[in-house]
Amino acid sequence: MKIILGSSSPRRQKLLSYWGYQFETLNPQIDEKSIRSGDLRALPLLVAKAKNQSLLAGIKEPAILITCDTIVIHDGELYEKPQNESEARRMLESYGAKPAEVICGVVVTNTKTGKTAQGLDSTKVYFHKIPAKLIDEMVKLGRVLDFAGAFHLDDPPIKPYIVHIDGELGTVMGLPRILTKQLIEQVKQ
Repeated sequence: MKIILGSSSPRRQKLLSYWGYQFETLNPQIDEKSIRSGDLRALPLLVAKAKNQSLLAGIKEPAILITCDTIVIHDGELYEKPQNESEARRMLESYGAKPAEVICGVVVTNTKTGKTAQGLDSTKVYFHKIPAKLIDEMVKLGRVLDFAGAFHLDDPPIKPYIVHIDGELGTVMGLPRILTKQLIEQVKQ
């Protein structure tokens, strides 16, 4: 059955390809910022569900639809994609004392049967304190605005400041491998 990734994220596309899946992509058109929850850990699943619902009506053939969302919680505060350079700088400056918890929500739907499976995965990232000069360089490059929490593991400047990752690497990159494969298998049946 055809697989559709409901995401424009190059990292998610790269991961799904690396795992051996052939797929098409669709870009969900939703206002993620309008979706809120008192439970921060529930937010990525709520956004992934909204992405899923926004795409389902437009899919007219049997397919497996995968949608997801990623957030970072650091010291009890929600870190999504930064709105601007100032917010990105504040996020990066805060890392060091406590881990950043990356939470990814995944929703998978079989469009033929209507069966849906969903789940959350969490990974903690521990950092050394990031020097102000490096933060300035990272913000100037602009890539920090593309990532929840203002960081990405593949960004060379930040790699030396990552001390330890407790959990699945795919979660930090936006698509947890084990959870995604389990959800695909659940909706295939």
